[in-house]
Amino acid sequence: MSYALHQANLDFKNNMLHRTMYACIQDDYSNMTQTNFWKKMYTTGNAYPFDEFGRRVEGQKIPPGLKQLKDDPYRTLSRYVRTSHGYVKCGGKKTKHLEQCATDAPFFIEFLWANFLRDRLPLIEDPSTPVIRPPSEHFIYEASFQAQVTGLGSILEQAVDVAMSDVAKDMPGYNLSPDIWKKAIAEIDKIGCDNDTSE
Repeated sequence: MSYALHQANLDFKNNMLHRTMYACIQDDYSNMTQTNFWKKMYTTGNAYPFDEFGRRVEGQKIPPGLKQLKDDPYRTLSRYVRTSHGYVKCGGKKTKHLEQCATDAPFFIEFLWANFLRDRLPLIEDPSTPVIRPPSEHFIYEASFQAQVTGLGSILEQAVDVAMSDVAKDMPGYNLSPDIWKKAIAEIDKIGCDNDTSE
């Protein structure tokens, strides 16, 4: 979310634009050693130690600031698929009654789906070019924001079909009841520190 805000290229000189971003402190690990800090961050699901290609990185190598973070376009595709009812983000009060959400939801479910989609839907600039596995000069990673949106949009329907196919049935949040979920999803997207934001 913070990275998305940074990427938005907002005109902060515009007085009509809000300059304040509110955050809620959930835990204080400031008294821990760096090793224990990262261990705690991983076990509590407060850190996702993977890069934009889905490769594991150690916590100390995670960039220190938003400007250094890299975008994972497949995480964006994962979000598009979820809001298109391709899968259910389990883990919140609104989804615990669903059969596919009966067990505890894993942390960072959107990234698990991003990796699932990355493995099945490589995006290249020219469809006649052989698929090059990331990391590489992979079209979607090098594309401008608008080209990314266009590229992801061009495979969204295919991505939703893959997410709802039998190939995805072992994925967390696999959508067992697409019609029911379409009615429920409008009630789920709520924000705020006092609300259930885990969806």
